[in-house]
Amino acid sequence: IDRNKAITIYNFVNKKENINGPSYNKSYVLYFGRLSYEKGRNDVIKAAELLPKINFKICGSGPLEKQLKIYIQKNDINNVDLLGYKSKNELLNIIKSAYVSVIPSLWYENCPMSVIESKCLGTPVIGTFMGGIPELIRDGIDGYLYKPTDYRILL
Repeated sequence: IDRNKAITIYNFVNKKENINGPSYNKSYVLYFGRLSYEKGRNDVIKAAELLPKINFKICGSGPLEKQLKIYIQKNDINNVDLLGYKSKNELLNIIKSAYVSVIPSLWYENCPMSVIESKCLGTPVIGTFMGGIPELIRDGIDGYLYKPTDYRILL
């Protein structure tokens, strides 16, 4: 690649986004993103099943949305709220109010906005050792890293 003809554009977040004031009620674990196998959403559900006294919120839509709803109902999982798709500002407020966000990806994310948005809003991130995720999370400082499908880290 001719370096004079290519530039790198990194993912970024506009710090001037209109987000409501500070959030003090950080009472849930959050997954937000596409509801598909490769995003690892099974880790979140398995952790929720083992932690029935902790609230989990899931924002997003995708090919496994219906299957996820059926699984939650069939297994009587009462601590998971499926919130569906959320607009940008609404989602940012949900992220800001989360105790922690979980990025359980099973595939090689490059530079996931979910990590960047969470960190910019002061929400710690638990993410997998996949792709660019470990480059964005300082393990033990502003989040934790774990091996994909080893959801027990969430416990």
